[in-house]
Amino acid sequence: MRRRTLLAAMLAVAITVGAAAPAVIAAGATTSVYVNGVPSAALKPVVDPSGVYLPYKPLFAQFGYTAAYDAKTKLHVLAKPGIKIVFAVGSRTASVNGKTVKLSAPARTVGGTVYVPLRFAQETAKIPVVYDREAGLVQFGSAFLADQFFRARFGMTVVELKKLIKTAPSEEGEKEEGYVVEYHGLPLPQGREGYYTFTFAGGKLDAMRVSFMDQSGDLDAAMNAYAKDKSYLDRLYNGGESAADVQWNVDDEERRDFIQDYKGDEYKLIREAITFGVLDLKARYTKPGYTVDIHFTNLNWDEADDPFFIETLTYEKK
Repeated sequence: MRRRTLLAAMLAVAITVGAAAPAVIAAGATTSVYVNGVPSAALKPVVDPSGVYLPYKPLFAQFGYTAAYDAKTKLHVLAKPGIKIVFAVGSRTASVNGKTVKLSAPARTVGGTVYVPLRFAQETAKIPVVYDREAGLVQFGSAFLADQFFRARFGMTVVELKKLIKTAPSEEGEKEEGYVVEYHGLPLPQGREGYYTFTFAGGKLDAMRVSFMDQSGDLDAAMNAYAKDKSYLDRLYNGGESAADVQWNVDDEERRDFIQDYKGDEYKLIREAITFGVLDLKARYTKPGYTVDIHFTNLNWDEADDPFFIETLTYEKK
């Protein structure tokens, strides 16, 4: 069986067993905006049934653009070396260096301020944007740990982390890997449960890990949650492409024997391979300053009658 076929079968099983909500440390009622991984207080979005809109001047200013308005033509102009964007409120097109670009939605005026739709920056200036509706997060530029799994960021102090999470740590202190702050069974929205570990070096946060154990005895539910979380990471860190995540824990001969034993029943193959520890799912996303790993396994592979499926997500600074 080819690796691609097995992975497709796994995801097919995961997707057909029902939806699992993504994980969030704290999903507030408002929508937070990050620019290159840094929260931006100047960008307060307007969110309504027609979409998400942001004030264009402070948004583009953070990417080096100057803004001007021609009252005679009623055109707004954004400029920086090498690029000039011209648009009008209410128009579904903009001009980028003289070329017409179609917009997903027109700019609008709210309370005397001009707002552009969420995709405007990407459509005109090629500035990446990710919107996580459920977590209430908008990210422009490089996504840097501003996602639904962590609101924390590298470089935080212990005091800043505690202020962010607002829950007393379950454990805290020096360990071999550094100063560690742990939260056991931290309640999460949508009924999920997370065990968080934050590691500090020199007083600054440089690694964080969350393990999901809410579906520990149910393979289908646990794999479905993994598939949903991995799909989110694929969009955020891999341009939407699915990162390979089949990891056999045996040599080629044993793998072939195992596959032969369960030939004709792909679902049972997947279930047994993961349950007995023959196979894990693991994907890695490598960014310039950090790595992201998502890992799904059965911790009790040596006690197959009592499986404990666990999904772990790790961010580590390089």
